Amino acid sequence: MQIIFRKVEVHNFMSFGDEVFNLDDYRGMNLIKGINHDIEPFGCTKSCGSNGSGKSTIFNAFVYGLYGQLPVKVKTSNISNRAIEDKEVRVAVYLNVNGTEYKAVSGQNKRAQSYFTLSSIENGKEKDLTRSSIAETREFFENDILRCDFSLFLRTIMLTSEQNYSFFKLNASARKEFIEKLFDIGVFGDMFSLIHRDVLNLDKDIIAAQNRLMVLRQQKEDFESKTVDFENGKKSKIAMLTESVGKLERELEDKKGKTVSKNEDAIAKCKLALEKCSTIKDQTEAAYRKLVTDGSSYSSKKDTSLRAIADRKKIIEKHADLKSKLCSDCKKIFSNHYKLGQYEQEITDLEKVVKDAETKMAENTTSKEANRKTYSEIQSKINLINSKISELTREYNEQMQVIRTYEANLAAKRKELSMVSVQENPYLSLIEKNKTDTADVIAQISSLTEREKYLKKAEGIVSQDNIRKFIIKDFLGLINGMVKNYLSKMMARYDCIFDEDFDYSFKTDTGDCELGNFSCGETMKLSLAVNFAFRDFMAQRSAITSNVLFIDEYLDSGIDTPTLSSVMEIMKDYTRTGQNVFVISHRPELSDEDFNHIIFIEKKDGVSHIRR
Repeated sequence: MQIIFRKVEVHNFMSFGDEVFNLDDYRGMNLIKGINHDIEPFGCTKSCGSNGSGKSTIFNAFVYGLYGQLPVKVKTSNISNRAIEDKEVRVAVYLNVNGTEYKAVSGQNKRAQSYFTLSSIENGKEKDLTRSSIAETREFFENDILRCDFSLFLRTIMLTSEQNYSFFKLNASARKEFIEKLFDIGVFGDMFSLIHRDVLNLDKDIIAAQNRLMVLRQQKEDFESKTVDFENGKKSKIAMLTESVGKLERELEDKKGKTVSKNEDAIAKCKLALEKCSTIKDQTEAAYRKLVTDGSSYSSKKDTSLRAIADRKKIIEKHADLKSKLCSDCKKIFSNHYKLGQYEQEITDLEKVVKDAETKMAENTTSKEANRKTYSEIQSKINLINSKISELTREYNEQMQVIRTYEANLAAKRKELSMVSVQENPYLSLIEKNKTDTADVIAQISSLTEREKYLKKAEGIVSQDNIRKFIIKDFLGLINGMVKNYLSKMMARYDCIFDEDFDYSFKTDTGDCELGNFSCGETMKLSLAVNFAFRDFMAQRSAITSNVLFIDEYLDSGIDTPTLSSVMEIMKDYTRTGQNVFVISHRPELSDEDFNHIIFIEKKDGVSHIRR
């Protein structure tokens, strides 16, 4: 896999403001110098440039853009340029991986919140490849596109004087992790982790299934016990309900046969007597009305007769004085002339009529009194009969309510008896379901156990160090040869040999020794040889090559001038294979003629700029 870094775009990153570093403009060997106007006067003639100009920052920008972190510890608040008011940071790295163009952008917004975006570029159009989170996007970028993590990058592509990234400073665990990445055998660790995770999950599933089986078996015993209890309870309930239904039927028939029929006969007799009394009452009322009419007639006749008598007596009294003065014969003639005798006879007749009317009125009154007495007796009898009928009706309704209650209870009991009789045992279906579930769980346990057996075999295979050692052993001679070759080019009279565990030992002309036996310069030769060997091995073993090699003051500590010349020749060999080397160094022995390009990082008023 070939990685070609194109350019880096920087906005407000450390000492830079807005800057573009185009790597395509710098082929071959490149020396980066610095001029810091903020601490030295312009025109400084020092070949090494001045410190603090931002030389290392341009390399750090590459690292930050790719991985979102720096080779040295820097607080988030100090990543932005303090000389610029804008606090937003953005670094975009453009690169080509196996013919596909990508853009990786790391940064932080004005609230110091970090972000990372990734996109591919085709025909000038960007396609967003960013995942749902920063961690997921970086994992995809490092594992699936770059195939080179932070530690590999700092030991094969960017070599810095920071001793924390010296291979010989790593502890055994960190060294093992680095070697697995270098040899691309981390997949076995990943496989072991995945398989081990699956084994643990299977163990949990098997235990859960076994627990489930125990529960099902306990449930079966409970269901079988409850089935017997249900059937016994059903029989007992049917017997009880059957007895209750029979008792209610007998009591209902007894109520209907006695009280109800008796009340109906009594009410019928009372109604018949009421009809007779009503007839007599009507007749009595009719007779009373006739007596009233007759009494009115008698009274009217009496009144009429009394008025006629009074009228006639007035006429007689009117002629009485004159008549008293006449003789007997004249009185007769006078009486005849004025019909006084007739009036007297009429008075006599009318008095008889009055007397007869009074007699009849008295008889009428007596008859009316007798009629009222009879009417009152009949009405009292009617009231008694109605009261009796009301009482009988109330008793009848009460009895009918009792009967309806009996009928309702009887219907409910019959319905309950019917429902209980046809009720199915619910535990039978539960037992059948339990059998099915039990069979499924047993099959599941068998399947899980069988799968676990094979997974444990696979786990045992990938967890064995033999595979890892076998792969390392296969390439161990190659990498040891590379280290020996680079040490030879640097005129070292000692050798570094790695074993299958990648523990190292040192051979000299006088015998074995330890890292602490070497001087600072000798240790630097070892570090250079190992890192160059790692770079070459990664290109051959993992087919991962890069078009750049960054050397950040890596040559400035310990190595002598002859060794420096040897290292320069090694780096020039890299350029002959299409790689571009960028060197930051304060060594005065380095001549501008040794480089194809001289790049100046010029800093003024707190802001660095790139110029050629």
